[in-house]
Amino acid sequence: MQGRFCRVVSLDPELHAADLYAANSEDKEGRMWSYLAYGPFSSFEDYLAKMNESWLKEDWHIHAIIDERSGLASGLASYMRIEPEAGSIEVGAIMYSPRLQRTTTGTCPFLDE
Repeated sequence: MQGRFCRVVSLDPELHAADLYAANSEDKEGRMWSYLAYGPFSSFEDYLAKMNESWLKEDWHIHAIIDERSGLASGLASYMRIEPEAGSIEVGAIMYSPRLQRTTTGTCPFLDE
Protein backbone atom coordinates (compact mmCIF):
# COMPACT_ATOMS: atom_id res chain seq x y z
CA MET A 1 0.00 0.00 0.00
CA GLN A 2 1.25 3.44 -0.85
CA GLY A 3 0.26 6.46 1.17
CA ARG A 4 1.30 10.06 1.30
CA PHE A 5 3.58 9.61 4.32
CA CYS A 6 4.48 5.94 4.19
CA ARG A 7 4.17 2.69 2.34
CA VAL A 8 3.31 -0.66 3.85
CA VAL A 9 5.11 -3.64 2.34
CA SER A 10 5.52 -7.32 3.15
CA LEU A 11 8.27 -7.82 5.71
CA ASP A 12 11.57 -8.93 4.21
CA PRO A 13 14.19 -9.55 6.92
CA GLU A 14 17.06 -8.91 4.50
CA LEU A 15 15.66 -5.49 3.58
CA HIS A 16 14.03 -4.38 6.82
CA ALA A 17 15.57 -6.04 9.90
CA ALA A 18 18.54 -3.68 10.30
CA ASP A 19 16.37 -0.55 9.94
CA LEU A 20 13.78 -1.90 12.36
CA TYR A 21 16.33 -2.95 14.96
CA ALA A 22 17.99 0.47 14.82
CA ALA A 23 14.63 2.26 15.06
CA ASN A 24 13.42 0.08 17.94
CA SER A 25 16.71 0.54 19.78
CA GLU A 26 15.89 4.25 20.14
CA ASP A 27 13.37 3.19 22.80
CA LYS A 28 15.90 3.20 25.65
CA GLU A 29 13.26 2.42 28.30
CA GLY A 30 11.70 -0.51 26.40
CA ARG A 31 8.17 0.90 26.64
CA MET A 32 7.14 -0.11 23.12
CA TRP A 33 7.48 -3.76 24.16
CA SER A 34 5.18 -3.50 27.22
CA TYR A 35 2.24 -5.34 25.68
CA LEU A 36 4.12 -7.74 23.42
CA ALA A 37 5.23 -11.27 24.30
CA TYR A 38 8.81 -10.56 23.20
CA GLY A 39 11.47 -7.86 23.27
CA PRO A 40 13.29 -5.69 23.86
CA PHE A 41 16.30 -7.29 22.21
CA SER A 42 19.87 -6.81 23.38
CA SER A 43 21.44 -7.52 19.99
CA PHE A 44 20.63 -7.42 16.31
CA GLU A 45 21.34 -11.16 16.12
CA ASP A 46 18.66 -11.86 18.78
CA TYR A 47 16.19 -9.61 16.97
CA LEU A 48 16.84 -11.24 13.60
CA ALA A 49 16.58 -14.74 15.09
CA LYS A 50 13.18 -13.91 16.64
CA MET A 51 12.00 -12.43 13.35
CA ASN A 52 13.02 -15.50 11.37
CA GLU A 53 11.88 -18.09 13.94
CA SER A 54 8.59 -16.68 15.12
CA TRP A 55 7.31 -13.79 13.06
CA LEU A 56 7.48 -15.40 9.65
CA LYS A 57 4.77 -17.93 10.40
CA GLU A 58 2.68 -19.34 7.59
CA ASP A 59 -0.54 -17.83 8.95
CA TRP A 60 0.96 -14.39 9.75
CA HIS A 61 1.23 -11.60 7.22
CA ILE A 62 3.67 -9.08 8.66
CA HIS A 63 4.19 -5.72 7.01
CA ALA A 64 6.95 -3.17 7.42
CA ILE A 65 5.94 0.47 7.61
CA ILE A 66 8.37 2.49 5.51
CA ASP A 67 8.60 6.21 6.21
CA GLU A 68 8.54 8.00 2.85
CA ARG A 69 10.76 10.88 3.99
CA SER A 70 13.62 8.76 5.28
CA GLY A 71 13.02 5.59 3.26
CA LEU A 72 13.58 3.57 6.44
CA ALA A 73 11.45 0.82 7.95
CA SER A 74 10.17 2.29 11.20
CA GLY A 75 7.40 -0.05 12.34
CA LEU A 76 5.47 -3.27 11.83
CA ALA A 77 1.81 -4.21 11.51
CA SER A 78 0.46 -7.71 11.13
CA TYR A 79 -2.52 -9.75 10.05
CA MET A 80 -2.53 -13.07 11.87
CA ARG A 81 -4.62 -16.02 12.96
CA ILE A 82 -6.57 -15.80 9.72
CA GLU A 83 -9.57 -18.14 9.75
CA PRO A 84 -11.56 -17.78 6.53
CA GLU A 85 -14.11 -20.38 7.61
CA ALA A 86 -14.89 -18.25 10.67
CA GLY A 87 -14.57 -14.99 8.77
CA SER A 88 -11.99 -13.69 11.21
CA ILE A 89 -8.58 -12.09 11.13
CA GLU A 90 -6.54 -10.60 13.94
CA VAL A 91 -4.72 -7.33 13.47
CA GLY A 92 -1.87 -7.21 15.94
CA ALA A 93 1.82 -7.26 16.72
CA ILE A 94 1.81 -3.54 16.02
CA MET A 95 5.23 -2.08 16.68
CA TYR A 96 5.80 1.62 16.25
CA SER A 97 9.40 2.60 16.94
CA PRO A 98 10.12 6.00 18.49
CA ARG A 99 10.77 7.24 14.93
CA LEU A 100 7.12 6.55 14.08
CA GLN A 101 5.47 7.47 17.38
CA ARG A 102 3.76 10.86 17.57
CA THR A 103 4.27 11.54 13.87
CA THR A 104 1.84 12.24 11.07
CA THR A 105 2.88 8.94 9.52
CA GLY A 106 2.01 7.06 12.71
CA THR A 107 -1.41 8.64 13.15
CA CYS A 108 -2.79 9.03 9.64
CA PRO A 109 -0.50 7.35 7.11
CA PHE A 110 -2.93 7.25 4.19
CA LEU A 111 -4.34 10.74 4.22
CA ASP A 112 -4.57 12.49 0.94
CA GLU A 113 -4.13 16.24 1.06
